[in-house]
Amino acid sequence: MEYTLSEEEQSCPECGSKMHLIGYDERREIDIIPASVKVVVHAQGIYGCRRCEKENTHVLVKKAEVPAPVIKGGAASASSIAHIMTQKYMQGVPVIPPGALVHQRGNKA
Repeated sequence: MEYTLSEEEQSCPECGSKMHLIGYDERREIDIIPASVKVVVHAQGIYGCRRCEKENTHVLVKKAEVPAPVIKGGAASASSIAHIMTQKYMQGVPVIPPGALVHQRGNKA
């Protein structure tokens, strides 16, 4: 999933020029759909102003908004947490760490 700034938000607040995409901050989380597991990559667009860079003025960097993870710094999505809680507390299944589950099924987190 990619999160980017709208055209209006790509305007440099320092000089008014259009900002360009510098790169992305990525966060990976494990998403469990019953009988399947997938890794969802959240790519957060990072923008900078070329004009400010060339003129060596204050270089401002903006990032697109991205939804916060359910657990800060964690890779678990809401659906994977719900799945694990259901398995453990309603069905009495021993907890397998989600990372191990991903590797068992041949995916890379």
